[in-house]
Amino acid sequence: MNRLKTILLMTLLAVTSGVAAQSGYVIDEVCVDAVRTYRIDGEEGSTWVWTLLDSDSTEIALDNPTGTDFTDTDTDGNPVFGSEINITWDVAPGTYSLSTEQTSSFGCINHELGNVIVYPAADADAGEPIIACTDDPITLSVATASNYSSLLWTTAGDGTFDDDTALNPSYTPGTNDVAGGSVVLTLTAEGLGYPGSCEPAVSTVTITFSDVLAAITPDPAEVCLGETINL
Repeated sequence: MNRLKTILLMTLLAVTSGVAAQSGYVIDEVCVDAVRTYRIDGEEGSTWVWTLLDSDSTEIALDNPTGTDFTDTDTDGNPVFGSEINITWDVAPGTYSLSTEQTSSFGCINHELGNVIVYPAADADAGEPIIACTDDPITLSVATASNYSSLLWTTAGDGTFDDDTALNPSYTPGTNDVAGGSVVLTLTAEGLGYPGSCEPAVSTVTITFSDVLAAITPDPAEVCLGETINL
């Protein structure tokens, strides 16, 4: 998280050092409720007013619109002065414009930092518990997810997925899975924002293994204990 924050702040410093960013420039992509820090450097003793606008140019209230002064050093050891602000993105998904007005001995300068895209939070549902025949691969066909950039299935056992990044993969149980009688699989959906800006959605499903009960005629089919047979 600290490394991500540093990259974000360096990006803002680069695009706002004396030149206003283009209004369409995207400086951040986050999920709803993300907490992010934004920073800009300037002349020592400057005062700052931060402004956030939605896509209709309606101003969004900020908890600390004057920001917080900071002092730092650059890579050459020279002092750097400026302002930083923490924003909690508890807003509706959409595109927002972030800017700050600097007042110094040189007068007033409005720095249009750029746009922040806010996405809905990721959602994942691994499905209802499954009763499975011990020797059969299990297709996780009812799992669902939305507002995600990537998916990953993991197992608490020793089985394998045919594609652990697919939404509905097949899972082949391992020897220990079957011997233990059940296994828990976990579906993790990463959000659409930049890495570290979204809480992943996590959901689990338990697979219980059952011995074969019977073969049905005239179309033989294996059925597991605990399943309902409709004749």
